[in-house]
Amino acid sequence: MTSEQYDLSCNGYEILSGSIRNHDPELLLEAFKVVGRGEIEIKAKFGAMYEAFQFGPPPHGGFAI
Repeated sequence: MTSEQYDLSCNGYEILSGSIRNHDPELLLEAFKVVGRGEIEIKAKFGAMYEAFQFGPPPHGGFAI
C-alpha cells in the first residue's frame, strides 16, 4: 500500500502537511483489514461509506497549516 502525501518545510520547520485521500473501494477494504477489521464488520459499521465508494468518488485531498 502506498500513499500520496506532502510536506512543506522552511528552515527545518514544517509549515504544512497534506495528502490525497483514498478513493478506491478495494484499497479501503485492504486498509481496514490491515488494522484488524473483517469484511463483515467493515460492511456492518461502515457500509454507507463503502457503498458510496462503489460509485467512484473523485480523488480529493487537502492540507493544513
